[in-house]
Amino acid sequence: MKRTWWAPVALALLTAGTALAADPWLHVRVDGKHDDERVRVNVPLSLVEALLPLLEDSDFAFDGRIRIDDVDVDHEDLANFLKAVRDAQDGVYVTVEDGHDHVRVAKEGKYLHVEVTERRRDPDDAETARIRVPMRVIDALLSGNEGELDVMAGIRALGEEGEGEIVAVSDGDSEVRVWVDQKPESD
Repeated sequence: MKRTWWAPVALALLTAGTALAADPWLHVRVDGKHDDERVRVNVPLSLVEALLPLLEDSDFAFDGRIRIDDVDVDHEDLANFLKAVRDAQDGVYVTVEDGHDHVRVAKEGKYLHVEVTERRRDPDDAETARIRVPMRVIDALLSGNEGELDVMAGIRALGEEGEGEIVAVSDGDSEVRVWVDQKPESD
């Protein structure tokens, strides 16, 4: 009887290891202009989901929702607009170009793409931001009460969506990349 205690423990560890291996990971990589400026954050989405309610910031409620206080568009209008975009055919919906900036908003498949480039005299100093958000995540964020983003639902939807880059920003001094995959470490 003393020898059989390890069987349930081993089974539990193997099951937990399998569950952890299948859990998607959120990665944030920041590379500065100099080689000694690097940040790597690798967090399983289940940990983000578990810790989100513990944040005691005044902008977060206990249930993982953020209030939208300074937005001129109300929640219902924003939700209706994004539903219309989700249901519409693929295409480039907005393109803005002036002497310094280029903005592009498009729907491609199940993703909303926003690309912003701020041009400068020196091409190496140009600032660019690429955001690729699954429409499913946007829907989840907007599933909160009026005037709130449901961050918890957004995190869950992001985990269900699978692998892919979400944000990439380059400002000439640093590069930031945010993505989700199944690997516990970033490249």
